[in-house]
Amino acid sequence: MLQATIDQIPIRHDAFSYLIAFGAFNGLILSILIFLQWKTNSSSNTLLGFLLLSLAMLMADLFLGYTGLMKYTLHINDSTESLVLLLLPLISLLLLHRTKFLLSCKKR
Repeated sequence: MLQATIDQIPIRHDAFSYLIAFGAFNGLILSILIFLQWKTNSSSNTLLGFLLLSLAMLMADLFLGYTGLMKYTLHINDSTESLVLLLLPLISLLLLHRTKFLLSCKKR
């Protein structure tokens, strides 16, 4: 019964789904580059990397749900719900660290 219902979910690919996938892929690549390439290892760069990584994972979940491919990955369905709760603290901590950095540079 459940398998018949899952099989009825259509798979769709359109321009919007490819745009979502492109955004998720770019976010993943940028977060990896931020983690690997920055030598200063400042806290604001680390927070930016975590923010981009969580947004990329959310976009990948959105892509799977929008296209209907989530029916093949039901074991990870709703696994990114906790990442939504991390977005606002990551953004606020990132802004806090960036403003502290800019104020310390301005005092010099």
